[in-house]
Amino acid sequence: MANYTISADAGGTFLDLVLVDDTGRIAVGKSLHTPNNPEVGIMEAVGIAAKALDLDAQSVLDNCTLVFHGTTVTTNGMIERTGVRTGLICTKGFEDTLRIGRVKARTEGLDQYQLTQYTLNDPPPPIVSELDIAGVSGRMDAQGTEILALDMDALEAGATRLVQAGVEAIVISFLHSYANPAHEQQACRFLRDKFPTLHIMASTDVASVLGEYERTNTAVVNANLNPLLQKHLSNLGHALESNGYHGPVLIMQSIGGVSPMENVRHQSVTTLLSGPVGGIVGAQQIGGLIGESNIITTDMGGTSFDVGLVVGGQPIRSAQTVIHRHILTVPAVDIETIGAGGGSAVWLDDNGNIKVGPRSVGSNPGPACYGLGGLDPTVTDADVVLGFIDTSSFAFAHGRASRDYAVAAIEERIGRPLGLSAEEAAHGVLQIVNNQMADLIRKVTIEKGHDPGDFVLLAYGGSGPAHCTAYGAEIGAKKIVIPPYASVFSAYGIAQADVQFSVTGSVLQVIAQDTEIPDETVQTVNDILTRIADQAQDQIGDDFSISGADPQLRLSIDIHYIGQMTDIAVPVDAPLPLDRAAIKDLMATFRKLYDMNYGSGASSPASPIELVNARADVLIPLPSKYQPVELPVADRDPSAARSGSRSVYWGGEIGWRETDIYKADLMQPGNQISGPALIELFRTTVPIYRNQLADKDVFGNLVVTAASKDR
Repeated sequence: MANYTISADAGGTFLDLVLVDDTGRIAVGKSLHTPNNPEVGIMEAVGIAAKALDLDAQSVLDNCTLVFHGTTVTTNGMIERTGVRTGLICTKGFEDTLRIGRVKARTEGLDQYQLTQYTLNDPPPPIVSELDIAGVSGRMDAQGTEILALDMDALEAGATRLVQAGVEAIVISFLHSYANPAHEQQACRFLRDKFPTLHIMASTDVASVLGEYERTNTAVVNANLNPLLQKHLSNLGHALESNGYHGPVLIMQSIGGVSPMENVRHQSVTTLLSGPVGGIVGAQQIGGLIGESNIITTDMGGTSFDVGLVVGGQPIRSAQTVIHRHILTVPAVDIETIGAGGGSAVWLDDNGNIKVGPRSVGSNPGPACYGLGGLDPTVTDADVVLGFIDTSSFAFAHGRASRDYAVAAIEERIGRPLGLSAEEAAHGVLQIVNNQMADLIRKVTIEKGHDPGDFVLLAYGGSGPAHCTAYGAEIGAKKIVIPPYASVFSAYGIAQADVQFSVTGSVLQVIAQDTEIPDETVQTVNDILTRIADQAQDQIGDDFSISGADPQLRLSIDIHYIGQMTDIAVPVDAPLPLDRAAIKDLMATFRKLYDMNYGSGASSPASPIELVNARADVLIPLPSKYQPVELPVADRDPSAARSGSRSVYWGGEIGWRETDIYKADLMQPGNQISGPALIELFRTTVPIYRNQLADKDVFGNLVVTAASKDR
């Protein structure tokens, strides 16, 4: 029997799964996510995928060699504040660090309207209550020299008070610990001996970098969420083992690589974008196959619309992550999000304007069309009213789904108050949400110096294919690509990732760009890069045998102009040790990236810069990646893929029209479909508008070209 690889992406509502065997066959499964009983959702999804290969779930698990997993458990825990009660022990006199939050904390994560009134917005509520903070005397200076010994009596008294108050985790974060972590390590050893069952963590264990607020906040969030992640991973491991799987489990990280489950148990902040990043990793592979290195990734799910960029074959990454308005020193693939998903509520404001989101109705009761008692109309209801989506596609989870419920909700809440028919109101809803998504894409591209016309737009997620041919044409993407497993594409992408281990360290070197670089600076930069590179490679371990490939080392340094607070991660391309010329090249790359982010001419070759933090990533390529087989090209006639027709409201001059429906899996490369038409994929539908042409490439992707914005 063949060997199998499983990749599962557990979202807030559904668990998406991709199953691949070593002969190149692939199957997908989708089930309701059951976080408290993961074996239920996983086994159901494995069973669905196995059935497509004429197998049963047990046979697949008995012959499975590798499991990939992406999860939203930490993201949801952050947003819903379901982490454990966490205490903080910090340097005496700095107890208000989290509450003050620097200037950035007041504005990060606000939308454009909120930014115009930012003085009315408070910083995000700290994860740690003021009552759960204890200050302790002891001090290192900025160079890491001890100038005041740690007060162990105050440490013991403060920790005892926090434990008696009911905290379940304690973070130790002292001033300048990035330069010398000795006091933090001393405090952790003492408290772990005194409170062996308490979850205790030093800030430098999570982010050994400059930035007291960011470092402390990152460590606090990490400690707050670790127990949630540990419980989830324990349940997952038990579920797999009890069903016969005893191999490695690799967890997707926000940076775009996977890591063994045991390595991330105490690093929950590295998984906050675990699911969404999978799609961008998958986009890299698709881009390589079709010869496109510049890709706009768009993931429209039930609650949000996520946009990322792949430029020159590599995802755009940022040195920090902002989650629910909290700034975290965790490098991650850069993703912009708005509340515009299939489950986003549609409503009227006081002036009678149609609004979409950001509130989502969730999965229970869900959109009105589910037939579970939901009364609020949603984007999905608008799709159903117009005929773009057939409610039978919800039958796997909602047997009572009906178009009648969607029509009633749209008519009552939107149509009648505005004097519109159900289809006119639904058409207006789609125009609004599609424009919102197009605006976000423009923000990610045009405002960062990229022309959308130079990019391919890749669409996935449960709702993405149903809208991409509208917002993709609106932004002028050169073509729109929908992968064959679009509704479970993040799970597919997770299985394309490589193993990655990462270490960070502070550099803190100021360089005048127009003068000679001092020997001391060159030596310091090389010492730090060498140290963190060795530490990252040490994490691999002698027993790491998932891949026989040689590890690949990637180094980067976060750089900013003196006086600025936002860093740009600059790759270190030259081999170690770096000489002056290599550091000069590093500064030139920084200026190029600065112009790319903030506009041509924004950089200054004369202004001094600061090398802030360095990062070492060790990547271990995995041999198990799925490689689509090239299919033979047929003629243009798509009639063999036609499955029927239904009435669809296209708006404008077309209005209602009986529209041909095609099955994507029955199309052959070379087939061409002219709009108006509908193409159905697994659990989703792609509308082809008038003056659009769709075909299928040799790798099974749908490719839509928009000859005109007139739809």
